[in-house]
Amino acid sequence: MEWFKDYKVIVTVFFVVLYVISRFFATRIIKRRARKNQFEEKRTLYLLKLFHSINLLIITVLIVLTWDINLRILRDYLLGFLTIVGVAIFASWSILSNLTSSVILFFYYTYKVGSIIRIVDGTNSITGRILEITLFYIKLQTKDRNIISYPNNLAIQRPIIELKDWDSETGIPIR
Repeated sequence: MEWFKDYKVIVTVFFVVLYVISRFFATRIIKRRARKNQFEEKRTLYLLKLFHSINLLIITVLIVLTWDINLRILRDYLLGFLTIVGVAIFASWSILSNLTSSVILFFYYTYKVGSIIRIVDGTNSITGRILEITLFYIKLQTKDRNIISYPNNLAIQRPIIELKDWDSETGIPIR
């Protein structure tokens, strides 16, 4: 590992180039998938921000490790911050599961704004038109014009039926 310390600048430049290349390819893949499935731009931007943030975090950690920065001082501040964040995430663990679920919904479900879906949940099934898909929830408008926010982590656990159309007068889905 001695050669690694001698070439810190070269390794740092390599990591920066790796960051730019991985960011470029991630953007291309996500945008291509979004165009193919005609996803709204806002939904694509959410996912791009998430991937770019994770990419930046990984590259930053690699660069810090390359330069062998004294992590003792940084560690104390980081541990305090992570303790607060850990308590917040533990208190609301669904934040992380909703973020992960939004990525799964993006890549494996073709529903988009305007699609009419039924989320099958026993007697609590919900039918509505998708108004918005965010990082945390799917916003649906029911036949009664009520707005429902359904969490992404629950949406991937339930069967979802995409309905072709519904009668605007009666609100009954047409198969």
